[in-house]
Amino acid sequence: MMTEILFGIRVIKFYTWEKHFTKKVAEFREKELRRLKVIKYLDAICVYMWAALPVVISILTFVTYALLGHQLTAAKVFTALALVGMLIQPLNNFPWVLNGILQAKVSLDRIQRFLQLSDQDLSTYYMAREPEDPDSAVELHDASFSWIPEETTGTRPEGSLELLNLNLMLKQ
Repeated sequence: MMTEILFGIRVIKFYTWEKHFTKKVAEFREKELRRLKVIKYLDAICVYMWAALPVVISILTFVTYALLGHQLTAAKVFTALALVGMLIQPLNNFPWVLNGILQAKVSLDRIQRFLQLSDQDLSTYYMAREPEDPDSAVELHDASFSWIPEETTGTRPEGSLELLNLNLMLKQ
C-alpha cells in the first residue's frame, strides 16, 4: 500500500485525499505493529526455550527416575546428561521449525484465498464494439465514476469524487 501511495502522491495531493490516506496508513501500521509484537513475543519464547530446555529436561528426567523408585548413580546421571546433550540441537530447532510451519500455513491460506476469488465478468464493465472513429484510442460514452469513503452514510462527505455522464474521445 505504501508503494502505491508514494507513486500516486501527486494525485493524492491534487484531490486533497491526505486525511483519508493518512488514516488508512495509520490503521495498516497499527495492525502491522500488533503482528510484529506477537512475532517478537514468540521469538522471545523460542530464545528462552533454547536456553532453558536442556536444563528442564535433565531435571524432569532425574526427578521422574527418582520418583519411580530407582537409584541414581553417577554412571546413570552422566549417561543421561550425554544423551540429553545429543538431543539439545533437535530440541532447540523445534520452536523455529514450528514457527516456519505456521508462517507457511499463513502464506498458503493467503494464496488459497486469492486463488478462490471469483473471476470478474469483464462484459459487465467493458463493451466489445468498434469505435465510432477508427482513429480514436479511447472512447467513453455516458460514463460515471465515483469514489466515496466507506465510513460515510447518506450525506456526501468531504473528499468524495463523482463524475457523471462523461463523454470522452481520445485520438491516437
